[in-house]
Amino acid sequence: MDEHQISSLINHGILKKTFPGAVALIVEDNNVLYHKAFGNRMVRPEILPMETDTIFDLASLTKPIVISTLIMKLVEMKLVNLDEPVQYYLPEVQHNRISILDLLTHRSGYPAWTAIYLNVTSNDKVLEYLGQIKLTYETGKKVIYSCLGYILLGILIERTADMQLDQLTKEWICDPLQMTNTFYNPPENVVSQCAATEDSNSFERQKADKYQGYDWRDGVIIGKVHDENANYLNGVSGNAGLFSTTRDLGKFCQMLIDGGTQIL
Repeated sequence: MDEHQISSLINHGILKKTFPGAVALIVEDNNVLYHKAFGNRMVRPEILPMETDTIFDLASLTKPIVISTLIMKLVEMKLVNLDEPVQYYLPEVQHNRISILDLLTHRSGYPAWTAIYLNVTSNDKVLEYLGQIKLTYETGKKVIYSCLGYILLGILIERTADMQLDQLTKEWICDPLQMTNTFYNPPENVVSQCAATEDSNSFERQKADKYQGYDWRDGVIIGKVHDENANYLNGVSGNAGLFSTTRDLGKFCQMLIDGGTQIL
């Protein structure tokens, strides 16, 4: 696929209103071969053009970039074992057959999603809630994508490393790779570079079955994590919350291609 085909494909998606904008990046051996912005990063209340340095809410890319990477770092440091029960590290978890690997591979039995913020009274109750939540299938028998499992992994990482997830991400991933525009909770001075995600929380409002009385966010969400569970956890979670640029993601992907030698 050449540059013209890439541009045509993305512009077709914008024309069909599949998405309002995009940034495409091709890197080979740390050399940028192609980097171009298309469309808009915001369409309301005003139209703002996409830029090559636009910062995106990475949503569930937080899972592989932060959680999977940090878990493997802890494995390398011999602080965790993938086959050990999660209960060994988090005694609050009542399900004694779920291993770290089960959570990583979405076969734990945890539900795909639930509105944690509607079921707890404070952040410090999240682990207790997840530790007692009813499983939807027998551990290891199915693969069902679960945000809840990765929220739990984030808590496990923080307890094992005795450090907050955002600080670990900075020190163990972003700093070594010089990913200078990757972070949880974008600082105020870069919010203007962020792509908007959604007008209020309409998508989650439809999924939440008892949202009456919850203080939903109104207006266009920009520079704040879109996922409401992660937002409830002050923007720092294992399932979502990371922000980054295409150039920084290129550095992360190059690290993987190189065998992880820069951070593992």
